[in-house]
Amino acid sequence: MTAGKSIGVLSLQGAFIEHIHRLKQLTDATVLQVKTPEDLEKCHALIIPGGESTTISLVAQRSGLLEPLRAFCNNPNKAVWGTCAGMILLSKEATKTMRGGQELFGGMDITVNRNQYGSQIESFQADLQFNCLSTDESFNAIFIRAPILHSYDQDKGIIELASLIDNPIDDKLAPKGNVVALRQFNKMCTSFHPELTQDKRLHEYFLKEIVFKL
Repeated sequence: MTAGKSIGVLSLQGAFIEHIHRLKQLTDATVLQVKTPEDLEKCHALIIPGGESTTISLVAQRSGLLEPLRAFCNNPNKAVWGTCAGMILLSKEATKTMRGGQELFGGMDITVNRNQYGSQIESFQADLQFNCLSTDESFNAIFIRAPILHSYDQDKGIIELASLIDNPIDDKLAPKGNVVALRQFNKMCTSFHPELTQDKRLHEYFLKEIVFKL
C-alpha cells in the first residue's frame, strides 16, 4: 500500500504491539506508537487497541492525552478504529462502568455495555460473515471480556459490518447486542480482537477503505 500517511496506535495499555506488527506487514506508511499529545499530532489515523478501557482512559488523562484524543476521535477528517476496549472508548455512552462512571473519547454515536460477555474465562471465538471484506470466507473473531453494542442512533450514518448469528444477550438488555462490528463514516469499531488472529483482512479494509481514502 502507498505511503504518505502516519497511522498511530494508542500505546498506553493493552494489545497495541500486535496492531503495530500487523500494520507494518501491510503498509509502507509511517506507523507510530502514540503515548503523548505530540505523537498524536503527527497522525492521520489512529487505532485504539483492546485492553482495559478504564486504565487506558486514566493513563490518557494523567498524560495529558484525554482531551487531544477526544478532539481527534471527533474530527470527521481523521480515521479511527477501536477494538474491544477501543470500542468502549469510542462510544458516546457506556454502561456497567465503575462507580463514578468512566471517561470516554467519543467519536461514534453508539452506546455499549462493558464486559457484557462475562469474565476472561468466558472468552470465546466465533466465525463471522462480514459484508465489507474482499472475500466471503468467514472471519474467526476472538472475544475477550468483550463489550456488547446496546444501541446506536439510526440516522447518524452507521453501517453494520458483522453480527453474531445468535444474540447472546436478552434484547431488553442490548437490543443491538448481536452486532459486533460497525462503521460510521471514517470511524470503525469491533467488539473483538482482530489483531490476535492471522487474518489480515480487517486491517486491510481499514487501510484501503478508510485511511487511504481520507
